[in-house]
Amino acid sequence: MVLSLSITEIDESLSDENLLRIYETSRWISPEEISKKFIKPVSKKVKLKKDILEALLGTLDGKKSVWEISVALRDKQFNVSPLDVYNALEAFRSVGVVRVIGLRPLEVIPHAEIYRKVPIAETIHVPEAYEMEAIISKEEKIKGLPEAPPTIEIQETPPKVVAPPIPEMKIPVEKLTQSVEKIFKRFFAINDSAETALIATHEGIAVAFFSREASEIKEGSLAAASAVILNVAKRSGQFFERGTIDEIIIKAKSGYIIIVPVTPEFVLSVSTTEGARLGMVVRDVKWVSSQIRNIVKSLIKNVPMT
Repeated sequence: MVLSLSITEIDESLSDENLLRIYETSRWISPEEISKKFIKPVSKKVKLKKDILEALLGTLDGKKSVWEISVALRDKQFNVSPLDVYNALEAFRSVGVVRVIGLRPLEVIPHAEIYRKVPIAETIHVPEAYEMEAIISKEEKIKGLPEAPPTIEIQETPPKVVAPPIPEMKIPVEKLTQSVEKIFKRFFAINDSAETALIATHEGIAVAFFSREASEIKEGSLAAASAVILNVAKRSGQFFERGTIDEIIIKAKSGYIIIVPVTPEFVLSVSTTEGARLGMVVRDVKWVSSQIRNIVKSLIKNVPMT
């Protein structure tokens, strides 16, 4: 029998395997030696505080999966995502502190019931390289224009240079939505404060919208707003010489809005309840973003413009 799996299915299986891994501490290294030699370098590598790493190692009993460990740490008020836990354990494994001893069944990872909306379009064509034009009001344009000259000199028109077409990437929307739906079910299951999540292109085209409850939010308007906010933030980062944008956090009266550029083509926008733990949400959004990034890479195909 031949088992045929797509790249996307393989990536999803690997993602499941990472969350289901069971680790245990090496029997040949004492807790004192771990604390003295390994906590600090691992903390620097994975960018987690020492107390979090100590608590993480304290939960290793040879029974809990990465997912279950992350839930246990969150119950202790540590701001960690499943990705944080996996990366930390892999860092410890690389220096011989822990080892993988098995996998938990897939059923240990809960899936929240969520609502989703999928655009009518079957595919999204996204230019490989583009930049949104700055939004300038009519008044600013008028103020910046010089007075019209009294005479107009007619000059020869220089030959028009035609740039080669920019290749596009053809992304099947339904396949992308189906692939990321499982990620969002886990995200909503582990983070009670998350209310909505949107994937859109940087041009403001909605790709998929998920919510904890049936929502009347217009995903098209939300996608356009997310694209504009991201574009303004990018320009602000350049203006203030602060580099690229990692995430945009908006604090509103009823909660937070976190906008993250997932890839050069897609942006993720998440809204939360008023009492959300911001540090936890940001880490979860980064975890979700990394998962979506892997899926997009596996789906993307360069095709000539039609």
